[in-house]
Order: sequence, then structure tokens, then C-alpha cells
Amino acid sequence: NKNETLHFFNDPFNQNSLGDNDVLSLCTDRSGIIWAGSHLGAGITKIYKNNARFNHIKHEPRIQNTLNDDVVWAIYKDKENLLWIGTYKGGVNIYDTASKRFSYISNTNKNKSISSNHVRAIEEDTFGNLWIGTYDGGLNIINKKTFKTVVYKNNPADPSSIGGNQVQDILIESDSVYWIATFGGGLNRVVVKGNPLNQKLNFEKFKNKINDPNSISDNRVYKLYRSHDGVFWICTYGGGLNSFDPITRKFKRYPINSGQDDKFNIQNLMTILEDSDGIIWLGSYGGSLTSFDRKTEKFKRYSFNEGLTSGVVYGILEDNSKNIWIS
Repeated sequence: NKNETLHFFNDPFNQNSLGDNDVLSLCTDRSGIIWAGSHLGAGITKIYKNNARFNHIKHEPRIQNTLNDDVVWAIYKDKENLLWIGTYKGGVNIYDTASKRFSYISNTNKNKSISSNHVRAIEEDTFGNLWIGTYDGGLNIINKKTFKTVVYKNNPADPSSIGGNQVQDILIESDSVYWIATFGGGLNRVVVKGNPLNQKLNFEKFKNKINDPNSISDNRVYKLYRSHDGVFWICTYGGGLNSFDPITRKFKRYPINSGQDDKFNIQNLMTILEDSDGIIWLGSYGGSLTSFDRKTEKFKRYSFNEGLTSGVVYGILEDNSKNIWIS
């Protein structure tokens, strides 16, 4: 508001207050930060503008047009500015950001159906199909316009079926190659010719072999990632980090150690990101945040001592200012 006034002053009991009340000089830099020069040796105070503004989209019990479940596991935004929101118990919520209206895909909706309401992953192919991974209902492929659905579940009697019914992540390499992370069923690869909805898919499975160090370290695959140089990285829950060469079909295992204490081995990985400097960041369940320098193959751990507020890291993103955002 134009008529609003903010008062910044020195508080001897608050280290984050203005350095001194005698302000002699002011400067605003291009990023919007205000620099205040003060009298009698108090130096410069750096004043950040608080630009964080959160708008909540949540479940409102008394309203029909609302998010139907507040536990959100997956979010995908398409080119039409539709948000496809995967929830814990409500299936997929489709949110139109323009009209602010909701529609739903669930296992009780005949016209817009899904095999399980617990959704873990959402990706889109070039044919307008959503690949949706569920917690216990396998893989669903749903056309966005017709809502035609094909479901793939594990069948122990069929060696070409998907490795497991808990699909944690989906990586679309190209129009013809798709990678599926299953929890317990290893890494799955699918080769497709044309629209996936018009054919039966066969799943090639990469699983752990006890005496083979070139196999995947654990069948519980949580996250898939492809770095800028084309290397595939696999986060396993129990076996740490793996890289994968799709040509030689060999996995390389990285024993994750902070270098400080063997107690800090981080095996239960949940997310991964390669930043703009080529450093790989790993989030784990119980081991906080770890950076991995591929050149030196050294790991560095960041936890409560460095200011993190939780030992569990679900997601990592980098912004344009090279800040790392951690959930």
C-alpha cells in the first residue's frame, strides 16, 4: 500500500535488526536488496525484502470445487496450464489455473478412472498421454482428452509384465523409450513404437543380482534422473546411489559416505538433482542432504549442524540465482 510505513531500528537483543539507528547512507542494488550505512563504526546493514507469498490450494470440506485430499505426492503442469495433482487418497485432481475449477480421476469415477487413488508419479508423453504411477495399482496410461486408460500390473506368471505395482518414478527418455522405477521390482525399461495406448507394452526388468557388482544395488528404486551428459542416475531405497550405462547395461554403485563418520552412510535415497555447476545433490530418508562431486567422487553431508530442520529430504530444486530449495 502507498500509505504504509515500515520502521527499521536497532534492537540490542535482536542480531537481525538494524546495525545502528544513525543511518548515514542508503543504496538499493539491482536485486532489490537495501544497504544501510550507519554511524560510529556499526558498519553496513543488509536489508532483505521479504517477497515470499504463498497461496494455499487445499481441501475445503464444505465446498465442492476443492482439492479432495491435502496429502500431495505428485504435481505435473502441462502446456495448457492444467495442474495434474497426485494425492494420497483422492486419485488425480485436475486443476485449471485459469478458471480455478477442479475435476477428478479416481477409482470410483467410471468416466475418468484410475487403478488406485494413491498416486506417486505423473509424466506426459508426446501423444497427450499421462503416465501415472500408483502406490499399489501399478502403472496407468491415460489420454488427457478421451480419458481412455490402460493399466499395467505385475503378474508373477508373465515375465514381460511390470516389475512391481508400486511405481515411484517415470523417466521418458524419448518417444520410444520409457523408464519406470518400481519399489521392489527394480528398474523397468519399455520400448514403444507409436502411441503407447494402441499396443501392449512389454517390460524389461533390471534387478539386483547378489554376486554381480554390475547389477543394480537394490530393487527398491525410488527416483530416476538423467544428467546433462546423458548418464542415468538411480536412487535406491536401501542401496544408495547407482549410475547406469544403457549401452553396456552395467550399473556402477557409489558407497555414500560423508567422509566424517561411517554412521552417516546414506542408503535410503529419495531424490536427486544436478545443479548448474555439475554438482549432484541427493536427498535421503534419515540422512538429510548430501552433495556429490563427480570429478573427485567425494560426498559432503549437510544436516542439522548446517541449518537443515529435518533429516528427511523429499525434493531438491535450483533457482536462477543458484539457490538450492529443499523440501
